[in-house]
Amino acid sequence: MLFDSLSKVFSLYTETHTLMSSCHFVLVVIFTAYFFGPVIECVTPIVYI
Repeated sequence: MLFDSLSKVFSLYTETHTLMSSCHFVLVVIFTAYFFGPVIECVTPIVYI
């Protein structure tokens, strides 16, 4: 009985953790693109020349 409730809590925690880490990953990607976008636009012509 105790083990069953523990496994339910653990699965819920795992799902929440996965969701949180994927959201965190998306936020990091958006922030990186927003922050480095102008830098890449400035550097790209120099690289191609």
